[in-house]
Amino acid sequence: MIRRIFTCCLLVASIAGTHAQSFSSAFDKFKQNKRKEAIEELSSLKKDPKYGKDALLALVLSELNNRHHEKAFDYFKEFATNNENAPAYIYALWTSGLFTSLNTAKTKEAITFLKTYLAIPSVDATLKAMINSYVADALFSGNKLKEAKEEYAKIGDVKNWATVGVFENMSGSGFNKDFGVLAHPEANYKFKNKVNVDVNWFNIKYIRTDRWLDLDYYYNVTNSVIYTQTFLESEASKEAIMMIGVSGSVKVWINDFLVFSEKEERNTDFDLYQVKVKFNAGKNRILVQTGCSDIEKNNFALRFKDLNGNVMTNLKTSPTPDKYTKAETYAVTPLKFWAEKFFEDRLANSGDKDQFFDLYMLLLTYNHNDKRLEARNIASKLKKNAPLCTISNEQLCEAYARDENKTDLTKEYEAIKKQDPESFLGLTLKYNEAEETENYEDCQEFLDKKVDLYGRDENTDATQINIYNSKKEYEKMIELIESCYSKYPDSR
Repeated sequence: MIRRIFTCCLLVASIAGTHAQSFSSAFDKFKQNKRKEAIEELSSLKKDPKYGKDALLALVLSELNNRHHEKAFDYFKEFATNNENAPAYIYALWTSGLFTSLNTAKTKEAITFLKTYLAIPSVDATLKAMINSYVADALFSGNKLKEAKEEYAKIGDVKNWATVGVFENMSGSGFNKDFGVLAHPEANYKFKNKVNVDVNWFNIKYIRTDRWLDLDYYYNVTNSVIYTQTFLESEASKEAIMMIGVSGSVKVWINDFLVFSEKEERNTDFDLYQVKVKFNAGKNRILVQTGCSDIEKNNFALRFKDLNGNVMTNLKTSPTPDKYTKAETYAVTPLKFWAEKFFEDRLANSGDKDQFFDLYMLLLTYNHNDKRLEARNIASKLKKNAPLCTISNEQLCEAYARDENKTDLTKEYEAIKKQDPESFLGLTLKYNEAEETENYEDCQEFLDKKVDLYGRDENTDATQINIYNSKKEYEKMIELIESCYSKYPDSR
């Protein structure tokens, strides 16, 4: 009996060791751009109790890099099954095309998949807002406008704003300047705008369908500081979590007390900036300053959630100034954004484990949040972890592009073309060079290679149409265009 138990233990250890070697081999191929072999080996490990989730995540990234979004989504659904950490990965991968580049059938499947997270209390309110917006966008695209409006309303943004502007912000000079707006909430007070013209508060009647308050609708936002205010009624004194997403720089005052300030101009998603705030019983003035000089957008979405994480909907607000009690000062500390914290904590506690996945997901998260410096730092670490891996090096390119670092971006592009010339990006870069020199024979060669390796789709057909047009092969162009109408009926 003892001998039999010992033999079984040896067998289990042997199998575990074999699986570890198999995953290590597949992961090495993944990092070395041996795409076909890596996918085959990783696929055989999907059900492995120890390495299955890592294998599935590698398959997701592989197929995303191949621009096979539908395959990547199928793998991700397997990865998310019985995985309590899936919401953080959904957030990280949100801008990767995993959900936004699917065909019509898969988009419907993705909606069903994502809506399951709306019913889970522990899922962060930010991800739920993104899912509400995703579902509403699909309804809107399908001309189901009433249903889309109802879905957008679930986001729970603060409504009923007045605004005044614009004030000078050349090179960010207006961020800390006092234009008198904080001291004067009254509707008819006259301010001097950036061209020395009298302006006063006026009510915002229309905002974007997706619930972002876009000040481009009302102003020329270039080099601007703009203010918006509303008056929120609270039945009692209470604490809440303020959450704001923004394009531009931002300051927020509640009852004339500065509760948040961020000078860095970013294009964020919902709720990136969060802080615990206090409401007085009765009316509360909320004043938002947004500014842009480095970017050309000026918009925001403001929400509140209670201390249990539930979004506070149906808040009573009005753009009409009313009496309010100025806040007494209190300590305010910005809260760490949940998805960033998740991957930062995983890295901090990774021990001897390969950090590739956690570095990659944190990089995606920083890019999603437009945190350029943080993304660049993580990208450098990822480069050291997998110097040849095109999957990660594409994200390094994204970080360089967001940082407007053209020198290093060009170097990285050249490295990809040399080290991985048959990657999707490598072929795209070579195609673009050929197109710039009007070498359409080379264009055709690179497109044919891309179709051979990665398949034909709407984008490759569109590229083929462009080649036919450039070569004045109009009969072929018209024939392909007509066939695309039936192949891609939902194309816009």
